[in-house]
Amino acid sequence: LNNVELVNVGGNLTLLLTPQNGSAAVTLTASDWQPQLFKRLAFDEVTATGVISQNQLSFSQIEAKAFGGTIKAQGELNWNGRLSTSGNFELIKMTLPRVLSAYESDASVDGSLNATATLTSSANQASELVQAAEVNANFEALAGKVNGIALSHVLVAGPTSKPSPEADFTRFDTLTGNLQFKDGQYKYKQFALKTEQFRARGYFNIEP
Repeated sequence: LNNVELVNVGGNLTLLLTPQNGSAAVTLTASDWQPQLFKRLAFDEVTATGVISQNQLSFSQIEAKAFGGTIKAQGELNWNGRLSTSGNFELIKMTLPRVLSAYESDASVDGSLNATATLTSSANQASELVQAAEVNANFEALAGKVNGIALSHVLVAGPTSKPSPEADFTRFDTLTGNLQFKDGQYKYKQFALKTEQFRARGYFNIEP
């Protein structure tokens, strides 16, 4: 075979395999596509190039448009016995409300998101890889606000005083920090919120 082209039923995903020395070069292109393992991650468009061998699929370059921004990534999947995956990715100018809505988060944060992250996971079945994932990410949100929390009001008027609904938010120029996700727990460290008039630092954990 010189090459094999696979197209899904919907016609929005194409996989081109080109055999070479016991492996095969892989080119993936897709539009309006949701991966089976990451169903909440909806790609407007994606291209990826890599190599598949007997026990490993490795992507050297992945570029995608999603949630109003761009994703750039590299990664690999191994199935020599137990399934394992690892990779790194970069998020550029993603729209935060779209990201949070897709993942059914109760948090309400406006702004754009940049992040760099690493991901590892190991499981017995493909369906368990997402739940077993460990993520370490450094993030930066720009020009937005955290709705439902008015930090400046709390400091001035006290924690028992409730701000008016139209003022129940904390605006930020930058919101930065480190996120570690493991076993269903989110750990936010080095959390820093900055405006021209206001600075806040801290950390917090969200249990599974």
